[in-house]
Amino acid sequence: MKFNVYDFIIIALTVIILLMGVDGCNNRNEIESAKINLSEKDKLITTYRSNEGWLMESNNVTEALRVEQVEGLEKIIDSMDARKPSVVIKYKSSFRVDTLNFAFVDSIPCAEFIEPFNLDSSFIKFRGVVTNKTLSIYNVEVPNDLIIAIGEHSKPWYKFQRDSVSVMVHNSNTHVRGKQLEAYSFAPKQRLYNKAWFKAALFGTGLITGALFLK
Repeated sequence: MKFNVYDFIIIALTVIILLMGVDGCNNRNEIESAKINLSEKDKLITTYRSNEGWLMESNNVTEALRVEQVEGLEKIIDSMDARKPSVVIKYKSSFRVDTLNFAFVDSIPCAEFIEPFNLDSSFIKFRGVVTNKTLSIYNVEVPNDLIIAIGEHSKPWYKFQRDSVSVMVHNSNTHVRGKQLEAYSFAPKQRLYNKAWFKAALFGTGLITGALFLK
């Protein structure tokens, strides 16, 4: 049986499509069998002092192939209008003050009293005591879950703007607001043989060479 150039190209394309399908199937199976569920211990922060004396917080980076591997993360990323994030950081923090004491310049003109009170909401928590002479507030806590995603920021199609690589930040506490945000990317120079156009050129050269041999 004699092959011509077109037969060779069709066979090559068929093999590539089959390999892509097998690879995609393997990726799906790998994701399903590699769900990541971090324990509370794995989420604990390690603190240390830097050379400059700064108090630093650290934890290991968990490597994942897809966002779908981490339960609940895909929904969060969609809500942030992020696409193809390369890095996602979840940081739970809490602002705390043990005691705040205030002494009135003039006592409240009434009989002495002691009145405890407390506030417990999702945005701020504290308890306190007020008298006719002082106001004391204890255990002030402002909780916040910070999520940082680095990837493409999806923009509405009608704005006719290209998706750009951005840092997207979400604070669970709506009373927490950022003042400034800077992000820098230090990507190593890509080797020539790793560039897409170089791989495409090699593939095209292989097809042409094979076709010439079959002539």
